[in-house]
Amino acid sequence: MYSSALKTHLVDAVRDQANKRVEFRLDKVDAVYSSNIRLAGVGINDGKGLYNAVVGSYGIIKNIQILDGNKVLDEIRNFSDYLAFANTNKSNDVNAFKSHQLARNDLGFTYGYDTSGNNYMMGLQDRVGINGDPGGLFSLRSYMNLLKSTNVLPTQLFKNLRIVIDYAPIANVSSDYNATAKTLEPLMIIDELMDEEQAKQAVAAMSVVSWDAIEHDRVSVEAITAAEKKTFVVNGFDGGKFVKRMLVQRKPAINVNTTIRKSASSAFKNLKEQFVVNGSNKLPRRGLEDDNERLALLVDTFGEMNVIPGGNVTDAPNHANTHVTTTSSLISSQCWTGLVIGDRVNEIQYMMERDLHTGAGNKANEPHDINFFGEVGKTMVVKGGDYEIVYA
Repeated sequence: MYSSALKTHLVDAVRDQANKRVEFRLDKVDAVYSSNIRLAGVGINDGKGLYNAVVGSYGIIKNIQILDGNKVLDEIRNFSDYLAFANTNKSNDVNAFKSHQLARNDLGFTYGYDTSGNNYMMGLQDRVGINGDPGGLFSLRSYMNLLKSTNVLPTQLFKNLRIVIDYAPIANVSSDYNATAKTLEPLMIIDELMDEEQAKQAVAAMSVVSWDAIEHDRVSVEAITAAEKKTFVVNGFDGGKFVKRMLVQRKPAINVNTTIRKSASSAFKNLKEQFVVNGSNKLPRRGLEDDNERLALLVDTFGEMNVIPGGNVTDAPNHANTHVTTTSSLISSQCWTGLVIGDRVNEIQYMMERDLHTGAGNKANEPHDINFFGEVGKTMVVKGGDYEIVYA
């Protein structure tokens, strides 16, 4: 599609409230826009320190919505929490040589040697400093599944097209910051189809559009002083929603460290997990009982993960002399759970048990929020000049 038939527009925000919210509007009459929407300059400035090594400058995005007037077309709530997984769900090479430049994070690793000849695991790139940095180039299509499922956004159908982003606290993306730190004002980059015949064909192909919306629920666990068993009812997917894959993140309620802040998914000591969907166990036998079994299921479900040795376990050996900077902060902080639900949900119960961790320097016993992100099927049916969005 990238030819003389496309015209690229640079669109300023109609509303930019530093550290709070930014909004863009696409209200040109009878325009057919490409769904390949990008935002340049996503991040913060007037601060100091370094960007969060896991989420980079994108971590400033708390919620992101695509709207037609007040009607939600697609959204991801708690995006900055989901992003920690999404950034890790890439190959080592992509993270080191592409995402580092676009997202300003520091994933992607190698082994190297210090001046004394000691062997270390380290990031392939240096972490990005904030002050004076132009921010990241953020592709909405890389994360918003509606935009992956359709090539175009016609304003004859979506007459009041808006992109709205709520910002997360600046501490989410900065290892150190001062009172003057504020979000950059991003610039939208969007392409318009200028060839009338091509535009008509693209709009005609939109009669039915299906995608997997990312929906969310959360429960919390308090700090523990002894082994515990817990059962939670996860209500966010009730009502017959068809849930495909589910991701579980164990997010620390306090900052793990200045390198990754709360952008982690903690390993718990001897964690056992089971999901009871509509009264039946989703996992065989007692469920997940081993950290590497958990990682294997995660990779089977979502694909390659850029996890360091020791990233998914509580009882990693002493890495003080073998990991440096970014990598040492990721130890015991890259332990997500992923599985296929593949069912219409009337009720999900999440059952977990864990032991008290007695090792030094681990956050496993502290309070955590447990985030559940589910892929929920949605369909847009277009009839004439109107449309309806329903759960699939």
